[in-house]
Amino acid sequence: MQRLFSAFPDSLPGLGLLLLRIVVGVTAVLQGGTHLTTVANLTLGPCVVAGLAIASGAAVLIGFLTPFTGVALGLSVLLFWFPSPARGLFLDRMTALLIIADAIAIALLGPMMAVPAGGPSTWRLRAVSGGRSNGVQGA
Repeated sequence: MQRLFSAFPDSLPGLGLLLLRIVVGVTAVLQGGTHLTTVANLTLGPCVVAGLAIASGAAVLIGFLTPFTGVALGLSVLLFWFPSPARGLFLDRMTALLIIADAIAIALLGPMMAVPAGGPSTWRLRAVSGGRSNGVQGA
């Protein structure tokens, strides 16, 4: 149970982790959506992979079950490329590998979200699990 709670650094390093989560989550959601809307004659397999990318990307963005959804996100991006590249991809191979590595890093770091804490320049980084949170104050 303790694994689902994490401590995050204050200030800029914590915001850097938040930026990593946003970039990876948005990229997965956009890739899944692009794949669904640009490929004609989709079969069940590619639809499932695109749906997994969208769902796991959104889950990483909101911090829901991060250790699991980070792995699912990395797997979905990997499945777009193997055994052969899917049609409708805007990610090239190197970018896909970087997104996969970032998704695994997010899964290893665990749950986190940032919420305003008082003033416009103050943020509270929170490790979240099951509705409970451990706050880490940042500036």
